[in-house]
Amino acid sequence: MTADLRTMFITNTRDLEINLNEVKRYLRVRDFDPSVKKILDECMGCVYTSAAPKAVYAKVNIRVGRESVDFGFVKVKSQNLAFHLAGCNEAFIIATTLGVEVDRLIEKYTRILQTKAAVCDAISSALIESFCDNINKFLITKKESVSRFSPGYGDFDISYQKDILGFLDANRKIGIALTDSMMMVPSKSVTAIIGLKR
Repeated sequence: MTADLRTMFITNTRDLEINLNEVKRYLRVRDFDPSVKKILDECMGCVYTSAAPKAVYAKVNIRVGRESVDFGFVKVKSQNLAFHLAGCNEAFIIATTLGVEVDRLIEKYTRILQTKAAVCDAISSALIESFCDNINKFLITKKESVSRFSPGYGDFDISYQKDILGFLDANRKIGIALTDSMMMVPSKSVTAIIGLKR
């Protein structure tokens, strides 16, 4: 299957707004006390500087069954995904990442200051979600769409990461590799399906 692969790069990371409520959720706190707020501001700057958001995506025709979805390059067995994509005949397949420097930043603080490592991790998790939201808005124009659905949700097995990344040529295009346990490297990376309705 020949795919029309498109790439997207964000040159000014600060154009992506970080949702502080998401950061709180990742850190499991209700609010930031003054000492954490200071660390938060420092880490926000570090993450913005380190991140290099990029994505690769393609639009494909899909066939949705009762318990599976045929994307052309792979047939996914998943009742949850089939239910989610019911009524869709096309889908965007996307892979996004913040790049390796964010991983290095978190690893650096893991060795010297655990609090900063946790805050940087939470901020970068919120930032990759913001980037995915940005892509959603960019891709979805006139057609009705359904929300993103990623491998690992429900019965959409995480092993399908391999098919998605291979189809998108994500290693060569934006530098995402896959470990034997199906975890993506860089860690702040996301693959997802966005269904388009008729």
